[in-house]
Amino acid sequence: MAQIPEIDSGRALVLDANIMLRGVLGTRVRALVEKYADDVSLLTPQSCVAEVHEYLPSLCAKRGWRPEVALETLDALLTGIQIVENAALAELEATSPPAPRAPTRC
Repeated sequence: MAQIPEIDSGRALVLDANIMLRGVLGTRVRALVEKYADDVSLLTPQSCVAEVHEYLPSLCAKRGWRPEVALETLDALLTGIQIVENAALAELEATSPPAPRAPTRC
């Protein structure tokens, strides 16, 4: 059984690989992570971190960026994000109450 991460604030957001890539390649996601990291538990599965490591070099090459700088940015971004085992995240999701949703208009 995987160890379920602790959620200090009672609120958590799970960041997928696409959001992580945007956090490295852009500015808005990075600013949001920095702003809310102390108030909300930010989680990402190990598989998403591996996926970012896989795709980041080719994305940097397309943009003419140095991959080592992007990897340093990723490391900095991950200081505010808890990396969890995929199985632990699945267990957390299964035991958590559903998140409240805003009402939708028809």
